[in-house]
Amino acid sequence: MKTQMFNSLRSQLFIIFILFSMLSALASIFTFSYFDKKAEIIEIENHFNKLKSSFQSIRLAQENFYRQDLIDTVYYHFGDSYYTKASKENSRDFQNEWSLLMEKSSNTQLNFSNSFQRISTEFNSYISYYEHLKKLLHTRGFKNYGIEGKMRTYAHQLEDNQTIPLKQVLQLRRHEKDFIIRQDIKYVTLFNILVNQISKLNGDNDILYQYASSFNKFAELEQSIGLKTNTGLTKRINEQADTVNFYLKKTESELGEKSKAILYELQVAYSIIILSFIFISIVGAIILSKRISKRISVLSNGIAFFVDSNFTMRSKLNVSDKKDEISKLVQNVQKLEEEIVSYINLFKEKVDEKTAEILIQKTKIEEQNNKIVHQHAVLEAKNKDITDSLRYARRIQQALMPSKENFDELFNEYAYIFQPKDIVSGDSIWVSKVNGQLLFASIDCTGHGVPGAFISILAINSLNEAVKTNELNPANILSIANDIMYYSLKHYKIDKTGEGIKDGMDISLCSFNPNTKVLNYAGANNSIFILSKEERIKDSEHSIKVEVIEGTYITELKPNKLSIGAESNIILGAIQNQTIQLEKGDCVFQLSDGYVDQFGGARGKKFKKKQLKELLAQSFDLKLSHQQNLLERTISKWMEGYEQVDDISLFAIRV
Repeated sequence: MKTQMFNSLRSQLFIIFILFSMLSALASIFTFSYFDKKAEIIEIENHFNKLKSSFQSIRLAQENFYRQDLIDTVYYHFGDSYYTKASKENSRDFQNEWSLLMEKSSNTQLNFSNSFQRISTEFNSYISYYEHLKKLLHTRGFKNYGIEGKMRTYAHQLEDNQTIPLKQVLQLRRHEKDFIIRQDIKYVTLFNILVNQISKLNGDNDILYQYASSFNKFAELEQSIGLKTNTGLTKRINEQADTVNFYLKKTESELGEKSKAILYELQVAYSIIILSFIFISIVGAIILSKRISKRISVLSNGIAFFVDSNFTMRSKLNVSDKKDEISKLVQNVQKLEEEIVSYINLFKEKVDEKTAEILIQKTKIEEQNNKIVHQHAVLEAKNKDITDSLRYARRIQQALMPSKENFDELFNEYAYIFQPKDIVSGDSIWVSKVNGQLLFASIDCTGHGVPGAFISILAINSLNEAVKTNELNPANILSIANDIMYYSLKHYKIDKTGEGIKDGMDISLCSFNPNTKVLNYAGANNSIFILSKEERIKDSEHSIKVEVIEGTYITELKPNKLSIGAESNIILGAIQNQTIQLEKGDCVFQLSDGYVDQFGGARGKKFKKKQLKELLAQSFDLKLSHQQNLLERTISKWMEGYEQVDDISLFAIRV
């Protein structure tokens, strides 16, 4: 009886149907479970990435605080700044993400509570050190604020009341500045020794003691902070930051490995379920194909129709009045179609839910992109501020150089070209009149842009100071200017390797007597050209070169091979003075190397002196103003398609 029951089609179909339904339900449940677990893992990883990002933002805000706020009196006045607020906000974000990670990880197999707790402990220590550092920095102060402000006040009082010789006060200030620059405790010792000596020589002085007390407090705070030398509390903060990063990276690695292992286990189990489902379905189909007759064939066609419709359109099978297994089978197939459609609809709903989650992530990404766009706008605004500052600096630099009124007052006919590579320039033109002599110079300082502009201002000042001695000999003027520049730059002459930095200027300096038409010239790495219709001076092997181009004599007075301001106490005779008798109609040209070194033309070569001399000879008969226009058009056309490589300046006069 039992054998007949299991050999019946109905019984077999019933068993197969039950197994198929159970496997379908199991596969669906496991599918949903798999995607839920995967989503939880991804969510934990996303929160962890946000945790890392918050910490990096904290570090960035604190670095900006060191670089910008500590040299801004606004911070010391209000005790707070944009970057300290940003650091606090990022710290709150870090704590929020940490809390979410603790909550999420405890509800999944990814239990990292101990690791997250260690990260929190190290982070809190880091924040504690940083808050302590801010208090010390605010106490130390800056300029007129805090202990440094008191120290400066007492120092100025000592300088003003003259109860102590000014020389001794300046020695104290020098030890103070040396300590601030070098952060060496020996300068504190020297300072205190000098204070004791001054007290013995001049008696007790309350202001002196207040100044010394403030300085010692300031030095003690500087040593404790260690911001410039990466020692003390600053070093401890950096080490603690490295510790936090270490545990973040370690936890990230462990999280990745464990997530990968869990996902792999889920994928294996999911594959087994699906393969089992497929295997049982194939076995059942083979059995049915052997047991079913024509009615089963019709039923098969109906099922094929249902399958071909991607399980969306149910087959229209007629149920027979017979109470046999086939009728039951048809009924069961219809029920099965209903179940499958229901499961598919349920699966679609889950897919829609996941799609909604993806859209949420997309929205977050778009928000991040908007933040990036905002940061770009901020950078553009800062760039505009910098450019505006440079333009203002250019106005200051131009104010120090001769104006058109100066040129018109001193010279009957002249040409003047000034084309900086950047907004400000390392080139400059200098003119003066001393005891009836006209002095004019073309200056080419080290570098270009902002560094070159600073050196050019110093160069102009050194020449102005030199001529106050009423010296008219160009060689002697350059010697005096050299010492002024050298000692002005002496504190900046040593680089990190201990070697000298060759900051200075190349210059051609001329003095001209309008009555006798005698020209005196001295140059440092910068020659001059004299154009005339007759030979004014013989060619020389060393310092003079005379060429005849298209009937025009071009005399090049060569300079001495040295740079003004690079070395002190230039030996006697190192700068030589050259004298030449000029006649009416002669022209004197001074220029920096920017014109002849400019790349351009068809082959991208330098313009060179030879081509410049030919151009000057061809245009000699023109007025200097017309010749200036020709020179400007020529170099502009020459450098089309090429970047300007250096500052360009040229000055010429006609006798």
